[in-house]
Amino acid sequence: MAAHIKTRMSKDGDMVDLIAYEEYGNEAGRSAIHKANPALADHGLVLPAGIVIVIPEFEQPKQPAVHGGVTAR
Repeated sequence: MAAHIKTRMSKDGDMVDLIAYEEYGNEAGRSAIHKANPALADHGLVLPAGIVIVIPEFEQPKQPAVHGGVTAR
């Protein structure tokens, strides 16, 4: 069975950072979106309406634990 591919249509004024935030809850996924949609860079920072954008699955990076103001490694 083929995996479901999620897409969305850009709205006038969309930016990849905003799309990542709306899809993943933060901007960390913007590189995954760019990797899945290499032609997005051709449109510049602000996207026009009507571009079909593939929204890849993205695993949030693990945040290091902070103990007493010192980041654990």
